[in-house]
Amino acid sequence: MTVEIRTFKPTDRKAWNEYVATRDQATVYHSLAWRDVVRKQYGFRDYYVLAKADGQLKGIFPIFLVSNFSGRRMISLPVSMWGGPVAEDKKTLRMLIAYATRFAKKNSASLDFVSHTKLQLTGLSCSQPEMRAIVELQYASMSDFLDKHFARSKERHKVKKAARKAKKEGVTLHMGKHGLVEQYHNLYLTHRKRLGLPVPSRLYLERILDTIQSRVVVCYQHGSPVAGALILEDGDSFYLAEGVANEKGKRCHAVDLYMWRILEESLRRHKKRLDLGGSFVENEGLRRFKRKWGAKEFPIYRYATLVGSPNDKDRKLRGVPFWDKLPDGLIKVLSPLVIRWFY
Repeated sequence: MTVEIRTFKPTDRKAWNEYVATRDQATVYHSLAWRDVVRKQYGFRDYYVLAKADGQLKGIFPIFLVSNFSGRRMISLPVSMWGGPVAEDKKTLRMLIAYATRFAKKNSASLDFVSHTKLQLTGLSCSQPEMRAIVELQYASMSDFLDKHFARSKERHKVKKAARKAKKEGVTLHMGKHGLVEQYHNLYLTHRKRLGLPVPSRLYLERILDTIQSRVVVCYQHGSPVAGALILEDGDSFYLAEGVANEKGKRCHAVDLYMWRILEESLRRHKKRLDLGGSFVENEGLRRFKRKWGAKEFPIYRYATLVGSPNDKDRKLRGVPFWDKLPDGLIKVLSPLVIRWFY
């Protein structure tokens, strides 16, 4: 069987979307709808690669060329929770990576991607894995989930107690779309500002809601927004794309309440899994919180290589000095520029 590796063509749209919908390792971030959101918002140039044999797709590799003051990098995927190549077997996976490596070299760019598979790849370094947290949801109801997913009654009690505490503290929850974007975005800004990081614009969130099956969750304590989350949907999965809380939200257990509600909604919609995203290995506090809600962890490996210019560096977006001292309005203006030109 001869495998053809080439870049995506418009005529491949249907086959690409069908492949993403039927592969467990493919995510909403591998979809062409997500490509459209990133391309329209930031202007990054996309180089989507596929493997094809006997008229059928055997693998995909979504990539964007990010060219700015930080250098030239081919990333799978920028401003996304997940990405990387997905293939039927390791041979095809290696072929996709080899094609992308040559393509990056031709464009004098570095290559950066994630993968569920640990591989020995010439010219590519593999960093310490992140831990992807997934809650399996093959249950009929929330009570069924609690009874069967948690082996010990102590674990079930801990989850129930956490959500009850929030309600006792006067926390209420709303789930919707555009009407909640402003309040969620303000919470998101506060969270990112504290970390010294730029915040994606409100327009970016609006585009996600218009393009991807998604919704926003906002928790209130006595009428004031204290926590929120952006939920993406794709096939049989929900994704907790970004959960945030201010100091009041942390104290009143608002995050536990939205976790409970998101799990309820996932089960009501007959989803098979809830993806809680990744955590660095050393962030035991966050990992413990996700495990409390029944998540199982899977390692995700990040590969990177430098090709082309010797001055090109593998850079990660770090906290901006004095960012937390800037007015919120100025941060809203500067953030899209920082992400586009210094990401």
